[in-house]
Formats: sequence, structure tokens, C-alpha cells
Amino acid sequence: MRKAFLAMLVLLVASASVDAAPRHWYSDARWWAGEAVIVGSVIADGRSTCTAFGRGEVEWSILARGTTSCKRITLSLVGAASAYTVGHAVSYKLVENDPSRTLRTIRFFTVPAVIFFAHGTAAIHNYQTLQPR
Repeated sequence: MRKAFLAMLVLLVASASVDAAPRHWYSDARWWAGEAVIVGSVIADGRSTCTAFGRGEVEWSILARGTTSCKRITLSLVGAASAYTVGHAVSYKLVENDPSRTLRTIRFFTVPAVIFFAHGTAAIHNYQTLQPR
């Protein structure tokens, strides 16, 4: 009887400390949509830059100024995409409990929008330069 009572007491104490797990950033579709924008923009920028190298163009961005190496461009963009992903996860974590739904939604997409305007517009510019005139 005493063992059964102790077992029930242990189960009661253990079950009292179990709380609902918080929602993680990687389970939210909005985070993945923003991540798709970030990675897509970086990939498009890298691809358009490497395609331009075949036509004699030279990279003009600050990180890889003057290079014509696709390997260097790829490595720098993988590092940049990794840093952007970390920044995106941190910004998501900072605003996920904001009481205003509108501001929270705007803030979720701020980092992907900035990355798109940096890399996406560079990719668009590169592809426009590759068009025959």
C-alpha cells in the first residue's frame, strides 16, 4: 500500500510540472515563407552572377569586388544566407509574443523583405544585363 501511495505521489508531482510546449519558430508557415524568400533571393543572385561571368562580367558587390570565381561567390552567399537565417530566427523570436497581430505580421516579413531588396534586386539587375540587346 505504501509503495502504491509513493508511486501515485511521484506521478502526481511529475504530472504537475508538465506544461504545454511553446510553439517553435520552425513550425510556423510564416517563418518558412520568409525563409523561402531569403534563400530564393540569395540563390537567384548567385546564379545570375555566375552566369554573367561567362560573358566577361565582374562582380561589383562589396563582399566579392572584382572576382570572377563562382566558387568564391557561392561560398560567400552560403555564409550570407546562413547569417540571414540566424537573423530571421532571432527576429521571429523577438516579435512572436507582440500583442498587435498586424505589427507582428509586418515584423515577421521585415528581414526577408530587406534581403529580397538586397539580393533579389541584384539578381534582377544581373539577368537584365544578360539579356541580348
